Amino acid sequence: MNYTEENLRGIFGHFGEIESIRILPTQDGQPSSRAFVCYKQPDVAATARSNLHNQIIEGKHLFVTNYELPEIRKKIQADAKDKADFLNMKRQTAAPIDPSLLQRPDTIQLIQQILTLIQRNMGRPQ
Repeated sequence: MNYTEENLRGIFGHFGEIESIRILPTQDGQPSSRAFVCYKQPDVAATARSNLHNQIIEGKHLFVTNYELPEIRKKIQADAKDKADFLNMKRQTAAPIDPSLLQRPDTIQLIQQILTLIQRNMGRPQ
């Protein structure tokens, strides 16, 4: 879909008052398929997003998100990558516990002894 201010007002306008519309230019001079629609009220923007995101308009999926400053977006992306990397590392390094170990009396005794030592040491100042 190639956006014009008129068709964007038609799509987004019935959710509330639009403050501005900015259609991003393309490098090759072709009509743009990316635009920013800014509402005067944040709750109206949230309603439009929840109603329009992933809708199919003129045969194309409409992808609607909230605008984020590039610095904030980069931080959020870096945090998400760090979390994914940590979970992947944890998944790769975690050794599965053999269930038969938990049924052995000596394993249960060892766990009880460790718990007793932890409880005793929790009350002691370091």
